[in-house]
Amino acid sequence: MLFVLFLAEVNGVQLWQLFWLLSTLVLAVIDWDHFIVEKKIFFFTSLILLGGGALLFSFHWKQPLMVCALYYCSQKILPNSLGLGDLWIITLWSLFLSGHELLQLLLIASATGLGFYGYQVLRQKIPERLPFVPFLFIGLFCILLDHR
Repeated sequence: MLFVLFLAEVNGVQLWQLFWLLSTLVLAVIDWDHFIVEKKIFFFTSLILLGGGALLFSFHWKQPLMVCALYYCSQKILPNSLGLGDLWIITLWSLFLSGHELLQLLLIASATGLGFYGYQVLRQKIPERLPFVPFLFIGLFCILLDHR
């Protein structure tokens, strides 16, 4: 289904977006099973995304700094609320997304995470920890579909 959506017209931007989405899916599955962002996979896909993104887009350079500053503040208020791997992913993605899109992504990811947590509470299977990358994947998928 992803190939049909993103490869209706084959061009560099759509191939890059499809790679972004599929690499995020791999990271989401690993995060779901092991609660970790695999560094080797993340760094390899990050290099490809940065290389392709540099050729296709202009980066939003200020946003990664803001994301890191907000992460630092959030760790002071709620320690261990967000993992370092999640920060890496959000910081990388903030280079490619506008501020509005980044806020939409985080809102969608947080809302779907809260919805999943609420569903688990109703089932009386309260999770101790939630992986965040699968919900970031859902948010990214929604943002990229909105661009279509």
